[in-house]
Amino acid sequence: MRKRKTEGLGELLSRTRQESGRTQEEVAAQAGVSTQFAADVEAGRCEATPQDVYTRHGIRRYAAELGVEEAAGQTRSARKRGTPSGPGSFSRPRHNRYKLAPLVTSSIARRGIIGLVAAIVVIYIGYQVITSLSQPPLEVAFPRENQVIYTNQIELVGVTEPGNTIAVDGQPVPVADDGHFRHVLTLPEGRHSLNVEAENDLGRTSHLTRHFRIEDESD
Repeated sequence: MRKRKTEGLGELLSRTRQESGRTQEEVAAQAGVSTQFAADVEAGRCEATPQDVYTRHGIRRYAAELGVEEAAGQTRSARKRGTPSGPGSFSRPRHNRYKLAPLVTSSIARRGIIGLVAAIVVIYIGYQVITSLSQPPLEVAFPRENQVIYTNQIELVGVTEPGNTIAVDGQPVPVADDGHFRHVLTLPEGRHSLNVEAENDLGRTSHLTRHFRIEDESD
């Protein structure tokens, strides 16, 4: 049986396949040829059919699958002219999609990471700006506005953000870890008002005034 040498092309195809990280089985399956045929092509030996059609087409498909389009075209021309192919007869492919794909994917991934980091930084800066400009939260649950109270001992109850300080009529009031505060006062009968101030660590303050009246329950 005749053997047709394709030494130059075989070396080129083998080197291109190995650089792309693919196996002979994978390329052969995609090209529609047998694994043995792929091995023969890369080794520089091919069994020729009587008209040599299978060999020529198989080599072209195998080369095209590896991106060696120019080599496949030269194989076709050489076969038509009846000239054997040899070392140096085939040039390396101009483009190899299997090499470009990881580079493109890596570039897209880098841009995505950079965009994500930039978005996080913008959100953080925006949060800091809003926090620095906003007033600290302050609520007083008791006494209610204009409430009538029938006892001289008043317990002021409220809540603010943890870490803030509270002052009632200028006097500091302890604040619990959860932001709640209580302050007990003894006041005479009549109308009263309490001024409550909350201050955060940035120096921003909130103010709230409660008006109420103390009466004798027996009246």
